[in-house]
Amino acid sequence: MASGDSKPLAVLLPGFGCDIDSMLDLAHVLDSSESIIHTTCEVFTSETSLNKMSAKVVQRYPDSALLLIGFSMGGWVAQEVANRLGIQVKGLVLISSWTEAPSEYLAIVQDLHDQIRAGKTLDTFKPLVAEGFVKAESRDAMANRWASMVNRIGPEVFLRQTKAILDHPNVNHCISGIKSPVLAIAGAEDTLLNPDDQFKCLRGCKSVQTTVLDSCGHNLIWERPKTVGDTIEQWLHSNFEH
Repeated sequence: MASGDSKPLAVLLPGFGCDIDSMLDLAHVLDSSESIIHTTCEVFTSETSLNKMSAKVVQRYPDSALLLIGFSMGGWVAQEVANRLGIQVKGLVLISSWTEAPSEYLAIVQDLHDQIRAGKTLDTFKPLVAEGFVKAESRDAMANRWASMVNRIGPEVFLRQTKAILDHPNVNHCISGIKSPVLAIAGAEDTLLNPDDQFKCLRGCKSVQTTVLDSCGHNLIWERPKTVGDTIEQWLHSNFEH
């Protein structure tokens, strides 16, 4: 951070259907960073809305300088937190996330929600998830890791999270309230949210850097955690080290 400023606490916010395991690879990379105090992670299991998810983070860290790092749904929550906390948030990192969810993405979320409500098991979606990983040789292992994670969480949490997204898909109102620099990272082969959809609403931010990483899709924090972490570290040095 700038001379005289305290280092921020890096708060990792995972996506829907994800627990702390989804962020561990990235956390291990960031834990060696000299730009932050350390990393921590907030998982949303009981919260039923964007308001309640963001309130959990705001209440947990009332006075700390924060670096918010949100993956997918976590980035959606992070924007609301940054809007609420203002200058307390020193940096905002959005990974495979959105400000205004495109209709195609919402249709996928709605379909997942409806199928789970109808009794489909979470394992049913493992082949679909596997297709989202770019490297064929690692698809089965990645999909199995995902299946273990969502089964730990369970269908009720999955339903609460998808409903929260469907009830409040856009956070455009947050843009004017975000005071910190923003880094948005997307996978070039993201089949859920293409990079243009991820970045288009961020132009209203005071300071924004967008980065597209090759050879990865939506789950780039698993596919390329070292590159994602290094990108964040370089951005921290560029924006905060003087």
